[in-house]
Amino acid sequence: MLDIVLCTDENYVMPTGILMHSILVTNCQEEITFHVVSAGISEKGQQMLSSLIKDESKHIVFYTIDKQILKDCPVREEDHISLAAYYRILFPSILPQNMKQVLYLDSDILCVDSLMGLWNTDVSAYSAAVIIDIYNDDIRRYNRLQYTPLSGYFCSGVMLINLAYWREHDVQNKTLSFISKHPERCIAHDQDALNYILAGTLLFVHPRYNVQLDFFAPHSTLFVDRKHFPAIAEATHNPCLLHFTGSEKPWHYECKYPMPLQKLWFEAAKQTPWKNIKRTHHLSGKKLWKHRIKKLFAYFGFLYKPEVLTFEDEKVVASLHERLSATI
Repeated sequence: MLDIVLCTDENYVMPTGILMHSILVTNCQEEITFHVVSAGISEKGQQMLSSLIKDESKHIVFYTIDKQILKDCPVREEDHISLAAYYRILFPSILPQNMKQVLYLDSDILCVDSLMGLWNTDVSAYSAAVIIDIYNDDIRRYNRLQYTPLSGYFCSGVMLINLAYWREHDVQNKTLSFISKHPERCIAHDQDALNYILAGTLLFVHPRYNVQLDFFAPHSTLFVDRKHFPAIAEATHNPCLLHFTGSEKPWHYECKYPMPLQKLWFEAAKQTPWKNIKRTHHLSGKKLWKHRIKKLFAYFGFLYKPEVLTFEDEKVVASLHERLSATI
């Protein structure tokens, strides 16, 4: 059985539901329990998420955390995340004590293939199975956090967590303590803290399980060692989890993720209670006008840097579209 944990708040019920739908479609033969963690979402929000469950092999459980536990966790005015980013730190105490393993997924993800390859990964000797971040080989991260680059740096948006390890080694309290003592080091929030605490205990798996925005950029621009380039190329052409990283999401006009994959997200949305979702602007005020001017300059050839990364493998897109167009 797949135990999948999603963290959300009232503003993120919609993408959480669309992620759930994509998992249900692409993993329809599996028994799945969704564990939805929040600081409290409305009854309507819970009902909408629950309405996605169509058969007896699928389940949903809601958990409410006390935000006071996270009082020392910084969320800065310019950040695009909310306090919900820190909820995953609390899994050892929130989730049932007999649960030994969970798959955590950020809500800005679209599932386009079976999760069983990841779920069946043996993490008994590790704290978690994770995927490299786009800054895996950026020495500035290691200098700031003060640990060796040999341990690697992962993106916390996808984690196959060994809960038994987290409990035995008190990962929850160690991580909260690190954040409390060193908030200035936690520029990437919980991700920085978890990378520090879990360094040397992680199993890095194929990047197809966390295909981040910059994976579609020219490889020469990435902050990763060239040894990872072949796997990243494979990941973009055979993805399992498309992760819409960054502050601009598919429902924003400013989204930089490849357009064919943005459209794939909207195709999934059309099969859910959020089928009438419309694009909105992430930016506002002067930033929005600056964005519009840049687009205008690009249109007339005065600006050469594309605002949306490209991905033109039509066969891959068609295959992903076919997987997601099935009905549950």
